[in-house]
Amino acid sequence: MKSLLTRLGHPPSASWLRAALAVAGGGFAVAQAAPAYSWQPTNRRFAFVNETTHGPATGKFEYEQFQTWLTHTSNDHGFDRLDVKHEVEYGLSDRLYSAIGLAEWHVEDSASEQATRYDLSTAELKYRLEDPRIAFVGLSVQTELGVGPAGLAWENTLIVDKVVDRWELAYNLEVEAAWTGDKTFEFEENEGEIVQLLGVSYEVQPSLFLGGEMVYEIPLPDWKSGERTNLFLGPNLSLHREGWALTATSLLLLSGGDDEPAFQLRLVFEVDF
Repeated sequence: MKSLLTRLGHPPSASWLRAALAVAGGGFAVAQAAPAYSWQPTNRRFAFVNETTHGPATGKFEYEQFQTWLTHTSNDHGFDRLDVKHEVEYGLSDRLYSAIGLAEWHVEDSASEQATRYDLSTAELKYRLEDPRIAFVGLSVQTELGVGPAGLAWENTLIVDKVVDRWELAYNLEVEAAWTGDKTFEFEENEGEIVQLLGVSYEVQPSLFLGGEMVYEIPLPDWKSGERTNLFLGPNLSLHREGWALTATSLLLLSGGDDEPAFQLRLVFEVDF
């Protein structure tokens, strides 16, 4: 979950960033050494955009770890934050997937906070209506509920995509709502956000995919418009190997609010078991 809660909550010290990048670099090095294999459509090709076919096979589990580094805002040039999410997915059928977000937490080093904090845990269901490799377009619906001491978040997503030869084009429409409060598990404030995401990916070879992603956010404080919208755009890379995959996307803020990060880097590591 992109999580309004983490945005409403309180990004990482230099040591945390170096550690995260070192892990990512090691993963890329191992990926280059591993043998190539035929692409499995259950592996993701995007780090921010969701796909209709992504998910473990029926009766199988998959572990995903998301690491998102956000840095530099107009109001705080020293702002650094690392968001981490640990998730286990399970294939209920060839159309229905479930997931449990064991924990979402963050490390922040900014003018307003220097802390490590647990944010929430989530439960998710995704149902695929159409397969993008067969139908005119792929179509899925996804819902995710997150609960933590700082609040409650609910996200609903419409996923549309299409696979043609080596290309994949994917579009997401998300509606997010969050309830927060000053006291633990006492939620008073309510706000929302509408997010549109677009991704394009090209299969360079069966284990290497290159493309780009766009994220457009419409903040709705108190479910009223008026806030500046945020537009992010950047390149994407995905490496697939037998039993695991690594996907990375970097986003630049093209326009947006003064509290939005000028740069984001998300790494997603998947392991099938």
